[in-house]
Amino acid sequence: MDYPKTREEKLYDYYLTLQSDEFKEDILNWESFKEPNTLVSLRINFTWGWLRVYYTNAGNVEWY
Repeated sequence: MDYPKTREEKLYDYYLTLQSDEFKEDILNWESFKEPNTLVSLRINFTWGWLRVYYTNAGNVEWY
C-alpha cells in the first residue's frame, strides 16, 4: 500500500528537482529540522556538510 507523502518528503523531492545530478551524488540523507518561522524544514546531509532547506511562511522554498 502506498502511503501519502509527508510534507517533509514533498519538500525533499522538490529540492531534488532543483539540483544537478552531480550535487545529488553527495547527498547522504535528510532529517526533519526545527527552523523558526517556517512551515516545513529539513536538514540535508552531504558528504561535505549539510544545508537547511525550508518552506517559508510565505510559501517559498529557500536553503542555506
